[in-house]
Amino acid sequence: MVGDDEYVPEPCILHPEPVTEHEYIGLLDPGLQERIYGWEDGQAEADDFEDAEPPRYQTDLSTAPGWKIGGYATWETSDPYEVVCDCGTPMNPLLTIASTEWEDETISWTPVEDRHLAEESEANTPTRVTVGRDGSLSIFTCPSNPTHAHQITLQ
Repeated sequence: MVGDDEYVPEPCILHPEPVTEHEYIGLLDPGLQERIYGWEDGQAEADDFEDAEPPRYQTDLSTAPGWKIGGYATWETSDPYEVVCDCGTPMNPLLTIASTEWEDETISWTPVEDRHLAEESEANTPTRVTVGRDGSLSIFTCPSNPTHAHQITLQ
């Protein structure tokens, strides 16, 4: 007995795919952040995107939304911080459980085969799991000793 149906995944088919994502912008070197903001400003001024929004680092290239193994953690509701094991070792994301599979602000992470469904909320939540207030739960592990206690973040 789980106690709440919102924590029990709806049976669905899993189609894993490798993606390349990048660290949350707030954890990057300040000089690199400035270069990224400059690139975004240049994209916004370009006429190459006519009806579409130009890509942005945080929503289009950084942390991928949805359920994932590994990758980078998102820090959408708090300032970013390093998750550290009791032994002092920085921890790595093991698993992220998300309320949605893609972001409403951009289609860049929406699978090509699902883009025609992008406006349907049912398509964006195939597991029917809601984490917190439509957020993401990341589970972190210690890379130096997998028997050390896991830690979680809720964003």
